[in-house]
Amino acid sequence: MVSMRSENEKLANRHDIIEEALEDFVQERMTGSEAPPMALARHVLLAGGKRFRPVLALLAFEASGGEDQSEVMDLALASEIVHTATLVHDDIYDQSKTRRGKPTLHSSYGISHAIIAGDYLFVLGFGLGGRYDAQIVERMARTCAGLATGELLQLEHIGDLATTPRSEEHTSELQSHPNTACRPLLEKTNPQSPHLTPSPHPLSNIHTITPLRSHSIMCLS
Repeated sequence: MVSMRSENEKLANRHDIIEEALEDFVQERMTGSEAPPMALARHVLLAGGKRFRPVLALLAFEASGGEDQSEVMDLALASEIVHTATLVHDDIYDQSKTRRGKPTLHSSYGISHAIIAGDYLFVLGFGLGGRYDAQIVERMARTCAGLATGELLQLEHIGDLATTPRSEEHTSELQSHPNTACRPLLEKTNPQSPHLTPSPHPLSNIHTITPLRSHSIMCLS
């Protein structure tokens, strides 16, 4: 029987692995020509967080039979970096003053600098994800396009008293993006994995991966 404590320890271990990989990724770019944009981006990229997306990528990879984490690490980091890019831009749209208890980039450095930092993070994320199969890259692109559509719909609903729960549900569907590109890699690693099974969901085509007894990990596709 797998205890909750051992499961939590496993999650904490994967979190630490991702945190170290992110710190190394940032440091490599702080010593070269990318130092100026990374000096801005690192404030939010290394500001902490649960790292659900990259941890999920590692666990899903392992659950489907993967053993060498280096095979999926770039994709795991890409999911976190693209997510962080959306936070930088989202803070601008929402005119947020703080993020995780700290001043947002645009509050500290101005909107122009924040936009550049967010764009830079998007480029980094796609640079990492672009190392994988075309199917994975295409899914990443489609997901980010959905983010843009969702943000525009959200802006249209501001102050609109006619907005319905279904309107919000549709916007959330377009903005749902964690690990949308991971399924093709899992299928390639072990297409017959018993942990990779389809599961119906009202908002999207979700496939559930269950490597742990009391946790279900969802991979949107």
